[in-house]
Amino acid sequence: MNKTNVIQEIPLDALVPREGNRKVGGFPRGELEELAATIKKIGVQQPAVVRPLEEGIYQIVAGERRWKASRLAGRETLPCIVRTLSDSEALLIHAVENLARENVHPLDEAASFSELLEQGYTAERIAEETGRSPALIYQRLRLRDLIDDARDLFANGTLTLGHASLIARLDPERQDEALEHFEQASRYDPVTVEDLDDWIKSELLMNLRNVQWKLDDATLLPEAGACFTCPKRTGAQEFLFQDMANADACMDRECFENKGKAIVERQRVKLAKQKPIEVTTSYGNQPRGTIHKHDITDCKKSDKDARPVLHVDGPNAGKVTYGKLLKGAQKNEDQKEELKAARKHELAVGKARAELHNAIFSDAIEAAGKSDLAHHGYPHSVLRLCFAELYYRAGNDAQNAIKRAMGWAPDRLNWPSLLKLLEKMDSHDLYRFLLVQAMAPHLKPNPNQGPEVPRSLRLITGALGVSLESKAKEIAKANGLKEKDINPEPLPRWDEREEDENEDK
Repeated sequence: MNKTNVIQEIPLDALVPREGNRKVGGFPRGELEELAATIKKIGVQQPAVVRPLEEGIYQIVAGERRWKASRLAGRETLPCIVRTLSDSEALLIHAVENLARENVHPLDEAASFSELLEQGYTAERIAEETGRSPALIYQRLRLRDLIDDARDLFANGTLTLGHASLIARLDPERQDEALEHFEQASRYDPVTVEDLDDWIKSELLMNLRNVQWKLDDATLLPEAGACFTCPKRTGAQEFLFQDMANADACMDRECFENKGKAIVERQRVKLAKQKPIEVTTSYGNQPRGTIHKHDITDCKKSDKDARPVLHVDGPNAGKVTYGKLLKGAQKNEDQKEELKAARKHELAVGKARAELHNAIFSDAIEAAGKSDLAHHGYPHSVLRLCFAELYYRAGNDAQNAIKRAMGWAPDRLNWPSLLKLLEKMDSHDLYRFLLVQAMAPHLKPNPNQGPEVPRSLRLITGALGVSLESKAKEIAKANGLKEKDINPEPLPRWDEREEDENEDK
């Protein structure tokens, strides 16, 4: 690296910034104006670092903020130190300077660190070169894994760095759950980082410290492998989970539950000849052939009449203890085989019914594509039956809203009465009824959900040419309110949103 520090005055027009610098956080206008005022008084006190790109053109490695403020101050040149730097050297200087500045968005830091990784740097070397801890580097890099919705909320300030860091260390599906919880809970009270952390640990992370299988056992669920080497184990990512140094947890609920079932089955096979008592912790959905744990009394293996007790669910799934049946529970135990047979028959019937439903539905979908059915009353007769089914799936409040919107009597509609109303509808009436069914639940706003017009109501009415803004102005004025009181954050028009989405793709 060239260490020459000769300061040169270079025209502002001959300088170009690095592409993608501060893409998220940007340079706040107020701060640039303050710096510009200082430059007018005393000039630029610290030269920028630049490197030559081509004849007469230089790339700003460090000092883009001074360059922008100098333009505002009316200067024509910027004091610079010109160095011949490789891409990786320039990137490192840029990253170090960004870390020394205030208000650099963590997503911009993550982008810089990611570029350094692509240049061959390790996280440990980045930490050493920038004077930061490896843990901070890993945490920033993890922000790249935020799902799009979380990234957007972090960029606009809805999520703090603390919130975003907690969410980013989860897999995408769990991130979606955590974000949904955050948004719902935020409707009523602010959600602190501690609140979100507690919720994630209680709802999304499964404790591995007391499970009944060995964490290095790769045979229990071969497709999942051993827990010990799994990247979804918090203990395998110590830099990201320093707050859980004394707790090992799984971030994949489905895999965790499947391993719980697998260890139960392994123990069941192992104990088959001893006819264990299978116990559950569940009340509302007790598995067939099990006894509730409160119906046994614990004892030693050597006690008279002691039997193995296999725990089939809960935190002790797969655990084997010893116990005796209490009075009244013996009847359930005696009926165990009968219950198993009944359950087997029940499952067979359920499977056959599902096959029947799927078969006739598949045939109906195939028939729906045949054009000759249109000459025999299709599709209106089928649409009427579908709309009737959708109406009956709605709750009472939604049904009442539909009846009001359609101008029907408030009396309860039975199936024949509803079909008679639908038989009078042509295609336009059916189309209108479809809109009413979709939108009617939104016609009576819930004051606890804020003044925003629901997204679906905005987009669908906008697609039909209805102006939300003009109606909001008219109604607000009539009620002595401001438009933002009832329409605080209008969405883009439906066609503009569609274009934006297509551009993203």
